Amino acid sequence: MKNSRTPPSRTKGFVTTLPFRSQQTDDADADSDVSVWRSAENLCDLENPDTHCDTVAGLYYGSAEDEVVKFCPRHFYQLHSASDAPYRLDDVKAGEETTPHNPDQTHE
Repeated sequence: MKNSRTPPSRTKGFVTTLPFRSQQTDDADADSDVSVWRSAENLCDLENPDTHCDTVAGLYYGSAEDEVVKFCPRHFYQLHSASDAPYRLDDVKAGEETTPHNPDQTHE
């Protein structure tokens, strides 16, 4: 009998929220959590023929506070670590909420 379960590496959806925030460098009010999603399809908003996406692990970074925009690891880190990067990563300070937010969970 074959195992019909989808391996965890191929399941789609929210994975976790990381303990740092993405801060837009030119707008002090524009910061958001950094969350991870898993998908077998490329969800990267910067996918184009000139800059190839890192899709090997099927992980994509974005925000649970804005579930629309997601980036592959390559483009996420370019947006946050290039010399002229429009974003930076800020650690969550001790005592601030670090509980992962699951946008797939409904609250009643």
